Amino acid sequence: AARLGVTMLILGPLSVAGAHAARSELLSRMRYQAHHDSLTGVLSRNGFVQASNLLLQRLAHERGSLAVLMLDLDHFKRVNDSHGHATGDLLLCEFSRTVVHTLRPQDVFGRIGGEEFAVVLPHISAQDAATIAERLCLAVRSGTFQTLRNEPLPATVSIGIVHVAQLS
Repeated sequence: AARLGVTMLILGPLSVAGAHAARSELLSRMRYQAHHDSLTGVLSRNGFVQASNLLLQRLAHERGSLAVLMLDLDHFKRVNDSHGHATGDLLLCEFSRTVVHTLRPQDVFGRIGGEEFAVVLPHISAQDAATIAERLCLAVRSGTFQTLRNEPLPATVSIGIVHVAQLS
């Protein structure tokens, strides 16, 4: 009977710790899913807005500069119509990967909806923001995108830029 009591004393805290770890992991996954686009893995519209608001608050306190880029994949409807939505989804994923690899670590990138994306570039001049936009256009234009049948799929992106020299 004493062994059973000791065993129960040991197993009780272990069970609680295991349940707590499983709950923490589930909450972490739910937080990730709430803030990230399920297709591309980049920030969702909600996650992008939240991350951008935090960044804007910090930059306003620091009286820093920023630029916002709005990105729109050109002729995306034609890709879906000609090659199917699965190819369109593949293009969105590869496009997102290309953008992430082209941006700086401090930049905030998210999918706003459909084929529309946005980037916040903190602490940047108007000229450097334009250079990054040009680099993104070139990276997409020279990207090796493909259909599901491994046929080459050319892609281009249109980018609008807004620059704020000093937030207050």
